[in-house]
Amino acid sequence: DGTLAKAIWASRFDYLGGWHLPHIISASSSPLSDADTPQIAFDAEGNAIAIWKSYEYAQNMSFIRGSRFDRNSGWGPNVSLTPPAIVVKDPILAVSGDGRATAGNRRR
Repeated sequence: DGTLAKAIWASRFDYLGGWHLPHIISASSSPLSDADTPQIAFDAEGNAIAIWKSYEYAQNMSFIRGSRFDRNSGWGPNVSLTPPAIVVKDPILAVSGDGRATAGNRRR
């Protein structure tokens, strides 16, 4: 859509209807941001968590951001998972079968 240099896109496959149209899940309030190194994991019910590194050029900082996919309602809003003072590199994600998620990152 012209607002992001790099973005995280998601598309869902439904066995009855095939692939749904993709959309950006990494949209930021900043028009100058990059999103990369996505990680995604699912629970046993088909819900998902996605996390990624977001670089905000206006702040000259990287953040780990994430969004939750509910199999009944789709993707929720993305939120920052790290405070501004943390320097981040690579996100790490694990989700248990009952939906509990743990997100981390590697510092530079």
